[in-house]
This record gives sequence, structure tokens and C-alpha cells, in this order.
Amino acid sequence: MYIYKHATKVSTSDKMIEKKSYWNRKEDVLLSWEWYREYGLRNHLYPLAISLPGQLLKLLPLGSWSKTVIFNSMYVTHTAIITVGDLYIYRLAKLLVGRECAVVTVVSHLLNEHVVRFVSRTSMNGVEGALAIGALYYFHRLPQKVQYFSRDLNLMTLLITVAFVGRSSSLAPWIPIAALKIAENPAHNFGPVAVAGLTIAL
Repeated sequence: MYIYKHATKVSTSDKMIEKKSYWNRKEDVLLSWEWYREYGLRNHLYPLAISLPGQLLKLLPLGSWSKTVIFNSMYVTHTAIITVGDLYIYRLAKLLVGRECAVVTVVSHLLNEHVVRFVSRTSMNGVEGALAIGALYYFHRLPQKVQYFSRDLNLMTLLITVAFVGRSSSLAPWIPIAALKIAENPAHNFGPVAVAGLTIAL
């Protein structure tokens, strides 16, 4: 899946060109809108995170390959994260509807034009979706009576927290989901779910 993501990104790169005009010259680059100055209110932690490998590569004597390798290091890092999300799509679908349907789900996802053309870009949107799918997987593994600091609850909380740090609005859909889990067994589930919510908030 990792190699496939890279191949489709390259084959559709001509459709993803954006013009950046806030410098003295215009440059054609395959960057998502989160990198633009006019969207400064958007969290820049994710672009900062995937640029770190490039910062390290700048220290190496790469010669004429330097710009190409450093620039593409962002996509290598981003694609690795998105591929983990693809694996969670398979795991979640298998958990809910079985292996055969999970295979069809993943194939449909990988052939989806939106996924091929846009999610492969260095955008937090795709990562937010991957984190949400992972968190939903662990949510559906929670028993009817949730235990404090159980493995599935901890992993779900971690993934939601990372998504929240990258994009604050990603927390919104989890509020009614948490309420539904509490409603399953109010006396037992309120404490563990509340602690998980406080952990995310802190």
C-alpha cells in the first residue's frame, strides 16, 4: 500500500499543482493549503512535524540531489502515516463486517479518486481521518463495561489527543460518541470515559 500511494501521487502530481505567490517569485509545489500564510490560524504543528526529516537531511552532503531529496522527504513521511490509517481501515472493517468485506473496503478506498489525488498531499485532513479510523477501531473493541486505563481505551485516547493537537475541531464528533458509551452503562462507564476526556483536554 505504501508503494502504491507513492506511485499514484507521482502519476497525479500534474493535477495537484498549486501556485504560491506570497514570496517574491511564484513556485509550483505540491503542498496543501495548510502551508499557506493566509491560513495562519490553522495549526502548523503537522507541517512542522513532517518537515523534520528534511531538516536532518540538510546536514548530509547530497550535492545536486539535495533539494529533491529534502522536498520529497515530506511526502515519504506523510505517506507512511497515511498507510497506517489504511491498515486501520482494514482492521476496523474486519472487526465490524468480516474479512471479505474488509478487503473490498480497502480496495475501494485505494481506488477512490479523492484519496488518490488529495489525501496523498501533505495535509492534516488525511492524517486526521487516519487517526479517527484508528480511534474508532479501539472504540469498537471497548467492552460494555469500560475499565479504567484499559489498553484499548488508552490507545483510543492517544489517537484522539494527537488528532486534537493537530486540528482542534477533530474533537467535536467524539462528544456524542462518548455520550453514547456512557449511556450503555452510566454507573460504570461515566468514570473511565470522563477520565479519558480530561486526559485529552489536558
